Amino acid sequence: MASPFSSVAAALTTAKNLPDVSKIEPFNGEHFKRWQDKIHDILDVHNLAEYLTLSPPEEGCEDFDNKMKIWTANNKICRYTILSALSSNLCDIYYTYKNKDEIWNLLSKKYII
Repeated sequence: MASPFSSVAAALTTAKNLPDVSKIEPFNGEHFKRWQDKIHDILDVHNLAEYLTLSPPEEGCEDFDNKMKIWTANNKICRYTILSALSSNLCDIYYTYKNKDEIWNLLSKKYII
């Protein structure tokens, strides 16, 4: 399996083609699992689903700067995708979080019963 940090060019190309969440009903606090699955699926189509749970590269690892650049770009795409698919009220709450992990985990803790 290829490393998710294999190419800066791939991350930058992906950034130009942000996932289209316009067909997903904004999450308003109801039917979380259905919404979560749709977000996962749309990110998966763009080969980004693994970034929902992928931690940043560890400092000192081989090719750290390149891997960190890719992780940062894909974190932004995942964050954008999640926030874009939230209702205005929820977006206002979660917009202050800069890491997709925080948003994804907080939503999961709050809405998974």
